[in-house]
Amino acid sequence: TDAISNSIILTFIVNLGSWLLSFSGFVPISLLVTLEIVKFMQAIFIGWDASIYDEEKDMPTKVQSSSLNEELGQVEYIFSDKTGTLTQNIMEFKKMCIGQYAYGKQTQFESSRSSNVSSDVQSNDELDLK
Repeated sequence: TDAISNSIILTFIVNLGSWLLSFSGFVPISLLVTLEIVKFMQAIFIGWDASIYDEEKDMPTKVQSSSLNEELGQVEYIFSDKTGTLTQNIMEFKKMCIGQYAYGKQTQFESSRSSNVSSDVQSNDELDLK
């Protein structure tokens, strides 16, 4: 009986190990598929976003890769020419938006657009920065 019980325990352990190895790949594969579907849907929503539409060029947003949307807004490096031979060491601040506040110069296109459409974004001229 000891040989039979050892055989049953050994068979159970081998079957349990086989079962775990067989099903361990299902969750990661389904997770990867789900993440790709989410990235694809985000790319569709970016393409539908009317606030990204460029009226000057009459050009909507064109998403060419669904994997780049998770990297939007992440600046890791700013390269500059230390010698000044190419840029004359001029780094000019253009514009930055944080929440509902916009900092920087207003372009001619933005000033004509803001007179036609009310905006939730306040320019830096309207803010009292101290």
